[in-house]
Amino acid sequence: MKELEKLKELIDKYEIISFDIFDTLLLRSVRIPIDVFRILEVYVKKSFGIDDFCNTRVNSERISRTEKNAFETSLDEIYDCVPIDDSLIKEKIKNKEIELENQFLVANPFMKEVFDYCKEKGKQVLCISDMYLPSQYILKFLKKNGYGDVKVYISCEYHKHKGNCTLYYKVHEIEGFDKSKWLHIGDNYESDYNQAIKFGISAYHYRKVSERSPFLGDNLSISASIIYAICNNRVNNGLDIPYWKKFGIQYAAPIYYAFANWIYKNNLDHDNVFFFARDGYIIKKVFDLILKKEKSDIYSSYFYTSRRATQLPLLIYENKTFAVDMLAGVNFQYEEKTKVRNIFDNFDIPLNKYNFVLQKYGFKSEDDIITVENHIFYRQLISELYPLFKEKMSEQVKFIKDYLKQEKATEFQTMNIVDIGWRGSVQYSLSHALENEMFGYYLCTGPYVYSDILYNTRGFLLNYNAPGELSEVIINNMMMFEFLFSAPEGSLIGYKKEKGKILPILDDKVDFINEVAVLQEAALDVIEEFLKYYPYTNDLTSDESLLAYRRFLNEKKYEDIVMVGTLNTNVGYSGSSYNFIKSYSKGFIESDIESFVELTKKSMWHGTFLVEEINTSEEYYNYKNFIEEKYTKIKKKKLLRYLNPKKIIRFIKRNIDIRIK
Repeated sequence: MKELEKLKELIDKYEIISFDIFDTLLLRSVRIPIDVFRILEVYVKKSFGIDDFCNTRVNSERISRTEKNAFETSLDEIYDCVPIDDSLIKEKIKNKEIELENQFLVANPFMKEVFDYCKEKGKQVLCISDMYLPSQYILKFLKKNGYGDVKVYISCEYHKHKGNCTLYYKVHEIEGFDKSKWLHIGDNYESDYNQAIKFGISAYHYRKVSERSPFLGDNLSISASIIYAICNNRVNNGLDIPYWKKFGIQYAAPIYYAFANWIYKNNLDHDNVFFFARDGYIIKKVFDLILKKEKSDIYSSYFYTSRRATQLPLLIYENKTFAVDMLAGVNFQYEEKTKVRNIFDNFDIPLNKYNFVLQKYGFKSEDDIITVENHIFYRQLISELYPLFKEKMSEQVKFIKDYLKQEKATEFQTMNIVDIGWRGSVQYSLSHALENEMFGYYLCTGPYVYSDILYNTRGFLLNYNAPGELSEVIINNMMMFEFLFSAPEGSLIGYKKEKGKILPILDDKVDFINEVAVLQEAALDVIEEFLKYYPYTNDLTSDESLLAYRRFLNEKKYEDIVMVGTLNTNVGYSGSSYNFIKSYSKGFIESDIESFVELTKKSMWHGTFLVEEINTSEEYYNYKNFIEEKYTKIKKKKLLRYLNPKKIIRFIKRNIDIRIK
């Protein structure tokens, strides 16, 4: 049974329902409560020149509790212990703390449903909280977040505490509730559950969001603290959320937001940003949200381009050898099923008219598949027929130039473009057709950026493949990053002219449109919440934006592998469909484990696989352990053979003999 239904069934048995408030009804949009003090510290430093206020605030609370010899103290009593002589400054800081609490407190979606259910069922509802903030503010926080008017009992106003049952006794003394009809709900296992049971009422322990969320490390920046808290509050509160929606919030949103914000900050002094289709689709949407938030007038445009429709025609500006190499490119890593005819079809060249040339290079039909063995002949075929390509290129380049002019790309001194990466191929190609300068902002730039544009590019996650520690993760999982930046439309295959306007012609094949639409819509929704805290969230670094997704890629959980295993994509010009994760039989795996391990390294999600005979996570992990143990034994056995003393002696003697000779 789902948690929400389970709790509702329990509530049906009682008449009085009391709730804890913080981490139960209300959540903070920061990773840990002390981060509110870190934000407060920035205000104190900027306004009054006082350093290290976060530690001062923490120590003042500790001193206040010690002096009062009480479980709870109040906000006024805490600030009485703050070592600042100017009472007016202290009052301003205290008011700012209350303001920040109000700003960063949000309703818990799970508990809001529970609370509303209690109201619908006519239950008597109240709140009991161990807190230093007075009830007048807490009531405002609750009302602002949709809980309406509700009776509250706050520990600092009674100097009693749930942690030793005294606050429960006080509530019972005032209200006179029948304990057998009273259920308390809260996140603290000791004070909200154990002590409630000890007092003699029923209790439900609600596991707080922070305990349900993955640990992403200490020392997060304020931006990261806020962003991951918002994500966790959305997806780890207890409600059941569809997989791809959860994926978009947890993993995609921080990367989208940080990348778009990086583009924005790098173009504050510029007048335009062009987002290349299709990888720029979602980032333009995020970028436009930032522009709206900041009331910026930077010109933002979605520019239709692709390797097929733009880069290939612009090969006309290259020498023949380079052009032929590009036209003959085949992605053998992903087993692309490229037919001889595919590249000719892209240029509307009727290859069936040139059967004698096909036969000359050993091809029986234009539908023959290109292999590693016949690839050299495929290249020679293209080279011989290259004049046909040049003729078609000339026609298409005119469309490209007209489209550049139509989309205002020629109006700016520098055209600032955004793409995913990796060599800057489209930027390099378009630079031939554009007289003005271009500067490229990429998710990643690799080590082989074209030399002509090397100083006109910059990468966000990877800049010319640095940092090296991160490059292996990204390069091994390149398609998993490209998946994030997919668009719910087909790729550009060319341009056409209608009523004096150049229009894009899009392929009707669209990869994983449903999954991408769901995850990107969810990401955009949560990014709007990030922007409510702008500028607190505008310093998210590239490393921090990757924390959750990198953990996802490394952990390789079975339930995630199963979902990603449903995805497939078209590779190259051939339209070959390729599964992100392949499924193998046990027989195939065990027949040659070493070869199988090498195959998993070619998976679009590096090192992942599915097993045809396995349908549960427990079976999967057990079998995976079995494979790893067997693979380790094989490698160890080979190593021992290699390190055989007799072989080592023979090796040394042989090398000594060589040196003597």
